[in-house]
Amino acid sequence: MKNHLLDLKKANHIGDIDVYNNKIYIGIEWFDDGVSKDIQNCNLQCRNA
Repeated sequence: MKNHLLDLKKANHIGDIDVYNNKIYIGIEWFDDGVSKDIQNCNLQCRNA
């Protein structure tokens, strides 16, 4: 699995956070005056400790 870093310099807003099939999906974006751009997403695998 290849890891990619989110560019947080291009994000000022965390959008939806969802869980599906033991993964957490997070959308981040630059949001200004009702307009979003540079939308990024990541997913995290969930494990029981």
